[in-house]
Amino acid sequence: VGDPFKDTAGPSLHVLIKMLATITLVMAPIFL
Repeated sequence: VGDPFKDTAGPSLHVLIKMLATITLVMAPIFL
């Protein structure tokens, strides 16, 4: 009963943001 696209895109987008944040934290000392 819900938007199937939102149901699949939601969690994957959350994981992508989490991954980007982790990569940024790891790479920040290298670039700075």
